[in-house]
This record gives sequence, structure tokens and C-alpha cells, in this order.
Amino acid sequence: MPTSAIMTKNGLPALKINEEVIAPCGYMSYQIDKADYSGFIACGYKLIFVPVYMGDRGINPMSGIRPFYPGFWVGKDRYDFSVVEENFKKVIATYKPGEIWIIPRVMVEPPSFWEEENPDELCRDFSGKSVHQSYSSDIWFHDTEKAMAALQDFLVKSKIDEYIVGWQIACGWTEEFMRPAIYPMQLTDYSDTSVRAWQRHLKEKYGDVEVLNREWLTSYREFEDISVPSPAERVYHLEEEEHYPMSVAEYNRFRSEETANALISLARSAKIIIGGNRVVGAFYGYAGTKFGHDAIDMVLNSAEVDFLASPFAYDTQRAIAYIKE
Repeated sequence: MPTSAIMTKNGLPALKINEEVIAPCGYMSYQIDKADYSGFIACGYKLIFVPVYMGDRGINPMSGIRPFYPGFWVGKDRYDFSVVEENFKKVIATYKPGEIWIIPRVMVEPPSFWEEENPDELCRDFSGKSVHQSYSSDIWFHDTEKAMAALQDFLVKSKIDEYIVGWQIACGWTEEFMRPAIYPMQLTDYSDTSVRAWQRHLKEKYGDVEVLNREWLTSYREFEDISVPSPAERVYHLEEEEHYPMSVAEYNRFRSEETANALISLARSAKIIIGGNRVVGAFYGYAGTKFGHDAIDMVLNSAEVDFLASPFAYDTQRAIAYIKE
């Protein structure tokens, strides 16, 4: 089993695999049959990211993009890794461990059957419409952890694990730990499970509801009376940040902390599952309250998350740079 760690070399980040140090950039394609892995490797690089899906949902529910491959989580405690194995074999081809290294990008959004079986664990908008799982759901974390362990068992038994130097945990909108949405400005999470988590957060922070009332200039009788701010409150105050009411400011931080906790918890489980001595990372760290990434301090300070990845620039159709006239 290879080991890996993030390190600094000549003042720049690098990835150490066993005793070898390589550039911390990798090749990733959703179209495995069309990808030019050999061309990338011929340039002197070795790191390949391979997409792996747990569920049967697309990475962007608003666009309608479907999963590029079937998910391996096919029923309660039932997994089918046939497509996963086929894809890994295409990437590995005739290369030996050390000639290439692989980090699977594991999309942990649950399958539709899980959503049907767990309606109380789903994220919901103000109207009650569900949008995938809630980040407040302990059941989702537990079941996802079991699915991750099953994936690792498969990788070990198939000997694909000899190529694996870490995992990238993917979740949410376009796999980037943003909350999924079906239409523009669809705000969530108004599910009962998340509202209860919000109320627990306030109770743990303030201790006494009268302390909160003094801070917020409100008159709640108990924490259970406090609801998630309405979409109108949240939308308006996204645009008028200097006039945030305390309830909206507090909820935005809670939402970001909940997202960060989801990432950290999943990364912690993944790190343990793959042996504790390989890197785990994710897409995360986009500026702006609407992304729910304002708790990046939690992620950067966590021991569980070793790297934050990103595609190259999105501007002007992902050009690396451009000059304005």
C-alpha cells in the first residue's frame, strides 16, 4: 500500500508518495474512453484522478447533467463495483504502480433509493421540496461511511489499491460542497433535521435564550421557537451585507460551519478507511456567502483535510488568463 503526504519543496507545495516527490497536479476526465492519459504521462506527470459515483444523481441538478457512470451503491448494504473496476482498468492499462498514481474522486451523494427510504433526512426548500440529502443527517453520514468502507474493500481485493495514493471526497453541487439546487435562488435547508441542528447550535453558543435575545434584539421564549430565516430575508441580506440582522448573519455562519463539518467528517472517515497515511482532499473554498464556504478556517485548521483542489480558471471559458483592453 503506498503512502502519501503533502509537503513543501523549494517553497512550493508538492506531493510525496512513498519516497518520491511529484508535482501536485493531476489529470481528470469524466470521459474515460476519450481521455489522453498517455499524453499527460508523457509530459512527465503521474497523478490521475478517476471519477467514482456512489449514487445515481447527476453532479448538477439544475442543468440536468446525468451521472457519467452508474453508481456502485445499488441497494441497502448492496454494492456493485463492476463499472468502477472497468473504469480503473481502462486508466491503469499497462502501467505499473509508480508509473502512475491514482486518486479516486468519490462522489458521495446518495442514490435515489436511499432518498425514498429516508424522507426525513433530506434537504428541503421553504416549500418543502426535497433536494438530495441534508448535511445535518447523521443517518446519511453513517450510511455513506459504510459505502466508503465497501469501496475500499473492493479496491484492496482487486489490487487497484496498489495505485491509490489518497481520495478526493466530492459532494453537493458540481461535486464542490455547495448545496444542490433545482432552480436559481432555491434556498435550503428548511428540513426538520436541519432546523433542529440550527436550534442546537444556538443553544450551545448562547446557553440561555435571554442572552441571544439581548444580542439579537428579539424576544424568543425558548430556542425551539427560532426558525431558519426566510428566503426573502436571506436573499435581501446577501445583497446588503452591512445591514445583516443577527439571525441571518448567524444562520449564514451556521450553514457554512455545517458544510465544513460535513467535509471534515467525511474526510476523517475516508482517511481512517484508507489506512490513515494517505492524503484526503476536496473541492472547497469559494468566496461568497451564497456558496456556504465561509467557514474555510475550520477546513484549513483540520487535520483531516490535506488538500483543496480546483480546476483552472473559469473566466472566459476557463482560459488561464486574459488581458482587458
